[in-house]
Amino acid sequence: MCGKGAQMKRVNALRQLRRLLSRSELPPVDVVLKAGAIPDLVQCLTFGSPDEQLLEAAWCLTNIAAGQPEETKSLLPALPLLVAHLGAEVNQGSLYHQINLFSLFCVEKSSLPVAEQCAWALGNVAGEGEDLRNVLLSQGALSPLAKMILLDKGSTVRTAAWALSNLVKGPNPSAANELIKIGGVIDAIIRHLSKA
Repeated sequence: MCGKGAQMKRVNALRQLRRLLSRSELPPVDVVLKAGAIPDLVQCLTFGSPDEQLLEAAWCLTNIAAGQPEETKSLLPALPLLVAHLGAEVNQGSLYHQINLFSLFCVEKSSLPVAEQCAWALGNVAGEGEDLRNVLLSQGALSPLAKMILLDKGSTVRTAAWALSNLVKGPNPSAANELIKIGGVIDAIIRHLSKA
C-alpha cells in the first residue's frame, strides 16, 4: 500500500480494530491473535509512519496487553518498538529482538500522544508479571518512562507513573533502586504530589 488513500484505509482499519478490542465485554483478542495481527501492528509502529497510524496501532496493542496473560505475552515482538517510541535506545541484544530494529529507527522522535499510548501498553505488559517486567527492564523501558514524569503534562505524567509502578513492583527492589537514581525523578514525584 502506498499513497494517501491507502494510508487512510490503513488508519481506518486500525481504528476499527481498536474499537473492537476496546469493547468492555468479550473483546475478540483471541480472534485477532489467531488472525496473526501482531506482525501487522508491529509494522504499523514503524518510525516515519503518520502519528494517527502510530497512535491507533499502539492503542490496539494496549488493548491486547490488557487481556489474558497469554494474550499479553503475544506482544513480545512489539515491545522493542513500544519502548523506542518512549524515546529509548533499545537493547539490540535482547532475546526477544525479532525484527531488524536498526533499519526501522530514524532520528525522529514520537509525538507525546504516541509516547503516552506506548507507555500505557507497556504498563499493561509490566502488570502481567515478573517475567514480562524483566523483559521490559532488559529492553530499557525504565529510563524513558521515568523521564516522562519529568514533564508537566498531566495525563502523560499519570500514565508514566502508573506504568512505572507496574514496572518496579515485586519482591526485587533493583528496578526501584535504579529509578530513584535517575536525575530529577524524586523532585518530579514530589512536585507532582504537591499538585495533587
